[in-house]
Amino acid sequence: HEARALRLAVISHHLVIALGGGTPMLTPNANIIRATGRCWLLTASCTDIWARVRGNLAERPLLSELVSSSGVGQAQFERFLAIVQPVMEQRKRVYSLVADHELATSGLSIEELAQRITDEFHLDLTITAAK
Repeated sequence: HEARALRLAVISHHLVIALGGGTPMLTPNANIIRATGRCWLLTASCTDIWARVRGNLAERPLLSELVSSSGVGQAQFERFLAIVQPVMEQRKRVYSLVADHELATSGLSIEELAQRITDEFHLDLTITAAK
């Protein structure tokens, strides 16, 4: 479904499309991304990623097993690292081939991140963050 949604989304112009981390891993998706616009790779530390996702683990395919596992706190974070670090390493090469730009997001608000991207392209956009 993700590939079909991506193909439909790129038909429109002047859109920002937020993709899941696995989307570019499929060659057809990577080709679509490279051919249809600018791609920003947004990076973050594992600690920051954990802070962002730990409240909705059940909704994240790679992390849903952490919901039912015993233990919380440091033990759960260590299991998170055991899952995420190898995946990040595996994806790094493909991401570097697909992305036109890379931006570290650690410590940035959504508004600051959007402003950095719009500044890069000298765009005048109104940013509305979803709460």
